[in-house]
Amino acid sequence: MNENVNHGDTKNRSPFVAGILGILSPGLGLLYAGKGRMALLTPIFMLLLIAILSWSRLILLPVGYWLLIAGSIVFVVGAIVVACRYAGMATAVPKNWYQRWYIYILFIVVVQAGFMVMEGNSRSTIFGFETHRIPSVSMQPILVPGDFILADSWAYASQAIEVGDVVTFDYPSRPSQVWIKRVIGLPGDKVEIINGVVMVSGVKLDEPYIDMDNNIRTANSPYSTVVPQGQYFVLGDNRDNSADSRMWGFVPHENIRAKLVNIWFALDKNGIQFERIGLVN
Repeated sequence: MNENVNHGDTKNRSPFVAGILGILSPGLGLLYAGKGRMALLTPIFMLLLIAILSWSRLILLPVGYWLLIAGSIVFVVGAIVVACRYAGMATAVPKNWYQRWYIYILFIVVVQAGFMVMEGNSRSTIFGFETHRIPSVSMQPILVPGDFILADSWAYASQAIEVGDVVTFDYPSRPSQVWIKRVIGLPGDKVEIINGVVMVSGVKLDEPYIDMDNNIRTANSPYSTVVPQGQYFVLGDNRDNSADSRMWGFVPHENIRAKLVNIWFALDKNGIQFERIGLVN
């Protein structure tokens, strides 16, 4: 950024204001303090950190998302500290052309637009991962309300969907909603539930993740279906408390979003549940 100055317009810079602006948007405090290039580099480096961790797939490690959070905090706090320092040194100095309220607003809009790439489908497509908070009990005991999960949206670019995979998907009748269930039947499979036992094409499915105390009503409700081509049959692990393919049908292949990788954070009414953080099988 060309830091030309207007020698006829001087104004003291306040470290307090620089700090507040730095909190409002990464790098904005530096812009206010007259460090335009550093202001631009702050959000750019944060996006680069996201790209490096996601494209290297390091973000899918149990500590990967924490590395992203820690790195982002370092960038933001560092930028605020530097901005406050330079603002304190800028006593009655000429203002740069970009030290105007409308430039600050434009900076906020551009930076926030850049970080919006990290949301929803754009994040999944560009960076290859997505995060969600589990809101219901349908996947207990493997996932419980308050778990924050990380899912690999590039997983099925190099491997086939398999029985037993826990996947996120766009709910067929309301694609704006993202659901999570376990894949039980692949295209062409015959899925049967007999006395609570799942049979896939005549073979009993080994399900160590099922809590049999939550499989009582299912045991009393026989079920049978054949999965159409291009579709998948999914169930919640908490069989007696799950709305799944038994109720609303199959999941089209194109609705599958990502494969569950790990729980990166877990919080319930009793506080942080450290024992739940880590890889999910």
